[in-house]
Amino acid sequence: MGPQSSLGAALALACAVAGGAAACGHPAGAGATAVVAAPDAAAASEIGGSTVADGGSTLDASAVGAACTPAIVARADDQRYLLGLVIDHGSLYFSAGGGAASPPTGDAGADTLGVVRRLDLSSGAIEQLWSGVAVPYRLATNPTNVYFETSQNGSLVRGGILQRLTKDGNQQATLASWRDEGGCMALAAAPEGAYWTATNGGAGDLSLTASDGGTTVLSSDLMCDGLVALLGDTVYVTAGTKIVAVPRNGGATTVVWDSGGVELGAFAASTRPRALFVATRQQVMRVDPATAEAAVVLDGRSFVVALATDGTAVYVSDQGAGVIVEVPLAGGPPSVLASGQPVPASLALDDHDVYWVEGQSRTVRRCPKGL
Repeated sequence: MGPQSSLGAALALACAVAGGAAACGHPAGAGATAVVAAPDAAAASEIGGSTVADGGSTLDASAVGAACTPAIVARADDQRYLLGLVIDHGSLYFSAGGGAASPPTGDAGADTLGVVRRLDLSSGAIEQLWSGVAVPYRLATNPTNVYFETSQNGSLVRGGILQRLTKDGNQQATLASWRDEGGCMALAAAPEGAYWTATNGGAGDLSLTASDGGTTVLSSDLMCDGLVALLGDTVYVTAGTKIVAVPRNGGATTVVWDSGGVELGAFAASTRPRALFVATRQQVMRVDPATAEAAVVLDGRSFVVALATDGTAVYVSDQGAGVIVEVPLAGGPPSVLASGQPVPASLALDDHDVYWVEGQSRTVRRCPKGL
């Protein structure tokens, strides 16, 4: 499974391009900046009954020079903003939206046109796989398909749709639709199909749509912020201030970790080491899903909107500071890979490089890892 970034990153990007999150009216968990009091790093502290170890690194961006001049690998000049980002077997898939009809026709979704495109990383060729009357906020892949969730949230009707494309773009299917009434829109893909969340009119549903198109609701009682990660036989979802676990084959929803009132932001998972990484806007935490022990791995950030990890380091997109940060998990100081990024957002990784969306220029950028 490729690294996941939050719907909050997409909403924060859309709001930043539009003139600030406050203008969009999103709750803190869905893209607006939340001011969070950081725990005292001088000693272990208690957050929601879970021990939080000290030892988190504080990055002084002014004292650490950026190691890379980013390369631009893709553009979406015809769209208003770039959103989802996934790397899979030598291809980079990205989604973009806001290429509006002007003036809007008044039809539902006429002001929220969007696209899904694929970049061949070896040749640099870009292919358009899908375009339609909706914004594709979330994007995920498995060995055979590209999945994406669209929302017509800029239109007269707020509708959410889960769609599937074969990787060659030749076959498209609409798998599910719902009344989009909130920020609960998350997506992850595995060989068996797509795991996704949607607002059910009150709380949020977590569902699995299998490769044959059949859908099973795994949980229907989530306070969902659009953040999901797969790890082993479990789907992990952020639910307000909590991380909850739902078995992939169905079963009871359990609370893994509670931040104690601090809204959770970006989310990622690592298989080796087996760990969850979650942002509290100003901090990045590492949570052991088996023991619920949590430790600060990065402190002193301003607005973390996306995380990605390869098991060796965790990569951080800090939109408030305009930087991409690499934090080695084996220890050592964090480093700024790229600075001066006006609106950094979604992240993706391959074996050698870090890729991210820069929203103001509507570009996908790249820097090598480990500089």
